[in-house]
Amino acid sequence: MKLDAVVVGYLVPVSPRQLDAAQLRLWITRGWLDAASGLDQQPRLLALDDKSAPLERRVRSYLEVNCAMCHRPGGLSRAQFDARLSTPLEKSGLIDVEPIGGDLGIAGSRLIVPGVPEKSILLRRQIDSGPFRMPPLGLHTEPAPIAPLLEEWIRAMK
Repeated sequence: MKLDAVVVGYLVPVSPRQLDAAQLRLWITRGWLDAASGLDQQPRLLALDDKSAPLERRVRSYLEVNCAMCHRPGGLSRAQFDARLSTPLEKSGLIDVEPIGGDLGIAGSRLIVPGVPEKSILLRRQIDSGPFRMPPLGLHTEPAPIAPLLEEWIRAMK
């Protein structure tokens, strides 16, 4: 992937939910994570290429890792949706919600328009190679790896 520019001033936090069991034990041993955190009771994050897992879980896992640090209650983003996997989709503010950051010139756009990826700003922000690209950590010449799965997920929505 070619990186054209980097936006400075952002720190991408690591969630303990992104770690495997051995890494979690190491964090607990080192005192970086409380063993009684209840982490084992939260939904596990899944890889994009885990074809044995449901498409929605893979997409929502990606959004948790790459978007939820800003897009959550109390987050740094102007957009008022919650990208955390633990938030039910119907309460996330992603479906049929007008984008606060503008429609990017797409008439009738929403964050996600079920069945219509062409009008879904969430997808557009992943494939854009300019200043509207999300996450804003870099401007890339290639679409984000989530783009094909996100498009498939949106197209499959009713």
